[in-house]
Amino acid sequence: MVVAPTDWKLGFNAGGRLLRTGHVITPDGKFAIALFKTHIKVYSLSTRQSIRSIKLDRDLSDVVDTRLSSKTPSWLYLFTSSNEVLAVDWKDKSASDPIVKRYTLDESSTGKYGQILQFVKFIDDDESDFVLVLGRPHLHHSVAYRKSHSRHLVRFSSQTDKVEHIASVNDVILLAKSTDGNNVAFVTGGHDVYYTSIVGAKGGHIRATIHHSTFPYKTPVISVAISNGEVPLVALGTVSGVIQLLYLGQDSKKQSSNTDQRLLKWHVDEVKAVEFSSDGSYLISGGLEKVLVFWQLETEKQQFLPRLNGSICDIRIDDRSEQFYGISLELTKNSDTEERYMEYLVLNALDLTSRLDVNGIRPKFSTNLDKKLERDFRRRINRNAELDENDLTKMKYDCSSDFQIHPQSKMMYLPYGPRMQVYDVVKSDQAFVTTMAETLQQGRVRNEASIRDPSVEHFAFTIDGSWMCTFDTLCTPELDHLLSEEDVKYSLKFWKYMENSSSEQSRWELCTKIIDPHSTSVPIACIIPAPASYYDGIAFLTADTKGGVRMWRPRVPKEMYAKLGNKKLQQTAWTLRRFRNGTGRLETSSIDLSWSRDASVIALGQENAITLIDANNFETIEDMPVPSLADSRIRALDIVGSDLVVLTKQKLIAFNLLTYRMNELAVRVHSPIGARSLLAVDNDRDLICFCANYHRKTGTDAGDYSLHSRIYVFESGSLKPVYIADHSTAISCVRYSKAHSGFILLDIDSKVGILNTVTSKFLLQEEEKKQLDKAYQMSALLNNAQLVAKVSKKEKETTEDIDDDQIFNRKVLNPDVFEPILENMEGLPVEALFDRIMTLL
Repeated sequence: MVVAPTDWKLGFNAGGRLLRTGHVITPDGKFAIALFKTHIKVYSLSTRQSIRSIKLDRDLSDVVDTRLSSKTPSWLYLFTSSNEVLAVDWKDKSASDPIVKRYTLDESSTGKYGQILQFVKFIDDDESDFVLVLGRPHLHHSVAYRKSHSRHLVRFSSQTDKVEHIASVNDVILLAKSTDGNNVAFVTGGHDVYYTSIVGAKGGHIRATIHHSTFPYKTPVISVAISNGEVPLVALGTVSGVIQLLYLGQDSKKQSSNTDQRLLKWHVDEVKAVEFSSDGSYLISGGLEKVLVFWQLETEKQQFLPRLNGSICDIRIDDRSEQFYGISLELTKNSDTEERYMEYLVLNALDLTSRLDVNGIRPKFSTNLDKKLERDFRRRINRNAELDENDLTKMKYDCSSDFQIHPQSKMMYLPYGPRMQVYDVVKSDQAFVTTMAETLQQGRVRNEASIRDPSVEHFAFTIDGSWMCTFDTLCTPELDHLLSEEDVKYSLKFWKYMENSSSEQSRWELCTKIIDPHSTSVPIACIIPAPASYYDGIAFLTADTKGGVRMWRPRVPKEMYAKLGNKKLQQTAWTLRRFRNGTGRLETSSIDLSWSRDASVIALGQENAITLIDANNFETIEDMPVPSLADSRIRALDIVGSDLVVLTKQKLIAFNLLTYRMNELAVRVHSPIGARSLLAVDNDRDLICFCANYHRKTGTDAGDYSLHSRIYVFESGSLKPVYIADHSTAISCVRYSKAHSGFILLDIDSKVGILNTVTSKFLLQEEEKKQLDKAYQMSALLNNAQLVAKVSKKEKETTEDIDDDQIFNRKVLNPDVFEPILENMEGLPVEALFDRIMTLL
């Protein structure tokens, strides 16, 4: 029986995409604030857990800079490219609206100077006036492809919303400010450096004199930093890996001499980030090597923090919290073809230990959505094109992704490259990342960047979650123009879930690895688990692109090995039990499988044909030919009860396998190539969840459309939906989770939603609230304990004297006593020999 429509609720309360910049550390060193695309999260550095999530009714992708208020420590200023300045209260949980102040630059000034690019400093203690850098934005992420633009140093008054011009520099490609905000450096396309020191004058005016300097090293510069002080230093990171130090404040004619510039050499590729410490004694740099380098400028000694998870793209140091460094890592190897995912690290400045690791959800989309959406938007604007009613639901690109919910841990598993990200939906935080295929851990530079990592293409869990099956591909690197550079290696792996205690992290142990499981150069297109009625669900079905189907089951170890305590002898090997070859003539990715609940029938969809297979002998069921249901390519199919649900390119239909008739469910849709991820079934209640993405008009201008989605829940035999909901962005994947008693949805903003009944949603929200309250209380207790420890006197440690004879007293074994035991061993079981030795000992 299906629940009433009013009992269904949908909420997107977890996940999110971490932004590239804008993360800050509070001056007291207790909290870190991380910016996501749709919300802000506050973390405790003592417990390493999220203690608050601040949801704002706006997209934060346009935030270009942030600053914590010194006057009101609970305020965080957000500076956006839309020329808005927002003050967010990150501490007050009782506030209905976290945005306490909102300022907007006047349109006349922004039309003249451009948009906000960076915050420099507050002018006075009241924080009513700001010094900002305005200008036209760079359209390309890579500095090598950037065009130079003018940059304007201005003063903005929050009381009048007026902009006062201070200074301008033309032909700028890079800029940076010092950690205290008093110095600003500009690098031009002509290899010149302009810098200024911002000084307050009488009458509240700002004085900033632009100084010019040149540097002889003409390699393209991609990062810049300037130190504090009246005579600052400038560090220039180049594409070749050399860092050039310029000692400013000297005569510009003498600037090219060796005494006024130094070269720091260790990096072998792009130096993407540089920053000075507050006192100017250290320079911190990082790049594609995934190594953070600390340069002591006086002694030229170096210190390294290697093997980070990604290339270093941003380093942040606040002069008010010098004990911590904020590091942003770019986890995507090739940002031109893949989504850009970030990781934020908080490091202790004394011992370089990690105090916090912040990650968002990292789904692997079928296409680069950021590039596709931007290109599609520009094309419509240039053509002044309007979409008709039929084109609104036609998606020209595939925005699907893949994830699964583990039945035991209730965690979300997302494959990305050779790794698997495990995300806790309740805590809304990453649990851990595990490597599913061999890969190089160190950063890759120059020609090494062409070496591609293995990629997990498909995976599935058994019904009880005790086993996982993964399929990964490995492309031959394009080196030296070898004949085998187009060869692809395929691997099918079976993993055993090793559950540990609550204090330890559970892990997966590889039991079996099969190379080319469906013959050479034949990839697998689909993996599904067996139903619970077939060997307790401990089996997998795989289908290849030629229509071949294979069944895999574990081989039980021999009884003699099972009795032994040696775990190495208890390895479970997965073997091929049944197979059915494909036609061999047609190779297509439009393949899908489904297994009936009673384990008697397997449905195979290939292109626009559906075949029913007997699960006992893997032969086609001739007396049950399925009529031509699909008039176009099959995207997905599922057996729900006695109904065969088929999703094609143009429609969603249901066919009853008992009555051999079409059901009422017949809906016309426009589904993309990856529409398999947009369909999920609840076999316990015979429900179907389908997500339809479409374009929606969001403005008055032609071509101003955004992606939205509509979520339907059907019964397999009814056309009337049980539930309908709208979402403000497109859905990339939906899965049913028995552990959460509902459907789990993932949108293109990496937000996780749960569609279930009111009761289960209420319990989930209560659990999430308990987790946040527990983390906040733990953080408060640790902070109080640290304060008490500082105030209280250190107690003297008393140690008891222990006699050395008691410590080193050992009982020596006589080897002669083992001689009678080792006699007459013929036919003696190993267990009996072990018992004899233990009795003697």
